[in-house]
Amino acid sequence: MAYDVFIDIDGIPGESLDAKYKDKIAVRSFSFGVAQSGTFAHNSGGGAGKADFSALKFLKHTDSATHLLFLYCANGQHIKQATLIVRKAGGEQRDFLKVLLTDVLVQSFSTVGDPNGPEHQPLEEVTLGFSTIKVSYAKQKQDGSMEAFKDAGWSVKENKKL
Repeated sequence: MAYDVFIDIDGIPGESLDAKYKDKIAVRSFSFGVAQSGTFAHNSGGGAGKADFSALKFLKHTDSATHLLFLYCANGQHIKQATLIVRKAGGEQRDFLKVLLTDVLVQSFSTVGDPNGPEHQPLEEVTLGFSTIKVSYAKQKQDGSMEAFKDAGWSVKENKKL
C-alpha cells in the first residue's frame, strides 16, 4: 500500500504543496515506539515496569523548516504540539494514522547530503521528544469508507494513560 506522510509542527511551516496539507512538512520516513521494562521472574506473576518511549524520528528533505528545526534544537525551545499524519495515497486520499505529540522538544537535528546519490537535495533526520503522545488509527471498510478513529494516549511525564 502506498501512503503519504506529513508532519504539522506548531510555528514551523514546511513546503508541502498538497491541497490538504499545504505548508506542512513532507516526511520521507518515520519511526516511534514504546518498550515495557516489566519482567517475568521465577515464582512471580510478572510485573509491569515503566513505559519507555522512543522519540519520534523522521526523515525529510531540506526545506523552509530547516533553519527553524535547527534553531529549536540548539536553543531547546519547546513547541506546543506536533502531529504526524499518514494517509493512503492515490485516488481518495484518506488519513488512517495520526500521532499527536504535546510539549515537544527537538532533541536532535542532522543533515546528510550526497550530490552523487539518488536524492536531489540533502536529507535531514529530526528527533522529537514529547510530554504526551496520542496514537489514532482508522480502519478502511470493504466499501472504501473509513471507520471512526480509535486512539490511545499516554503521558510520558506522569507515566499514565491519558
